[in-house]
Amino acid sequence: MLGDFHVDEGEVVTLLGRNGAGRTSTLRAIMGLIGSRTGSIKVKGTETVGMATHRIARLGLGYCPEERGIFPSLSAEENLVLPPKLGKGG
Repeated sequence: MLGDFHVDEGEVVTLLGRNGAGRTSTLRAIMGLIGSRTGSIKVKGTETVGMATHRIARLGLGYCPEERGIFPSLSAEENLVLPPKLGKGG
């Protein structure tokens, strides 16, 4: 079980742990990509538990799973800031 943590704007935080420790599950929970969530997750003071993933993303969060393709000719930062292709209606 993960305890409380706080990330300030502009701060970089790394989750470390062995396989199965819950790193991916933590990130997926923050983004609303898992089933039910309990507790409290706030982004910029806004409670996101129960919020749709696309609304969480509009608060400025993104999630890039490691198994997704990247563009090898781009830097790591360039791959991370690529704008997503949005369908009709955003």
